Amino acid sequence: MASWFGCSRNAARGQHVKLVFPGGHVELLDRPTPAGDVMARHPRFCVARPDVFREPA
Repeated sequence: MASWFGCSRNAARGQHVKLVFPGGHVELLDRPTPAGDVMARHPRFCVARPDVFREPA
C-alpha cells in the first residue's frame, strides 16, 4: 500500500506539500506524489504535519 503526499487538482489554491531544506530552501509539490518517492530522494527527511512544529509533543 502506498502513501501519497499532495492534493487534488481541484483543491483550493495554496494547498501543496512543502519540503523545507536546511538553509531555508523550500520546494513545493503541487501534484500528488508517492511518499516513498520523496523519502527515496531525501532519506534524511522527517515526514510531519505542519502543526507538529507549532505544538511539539
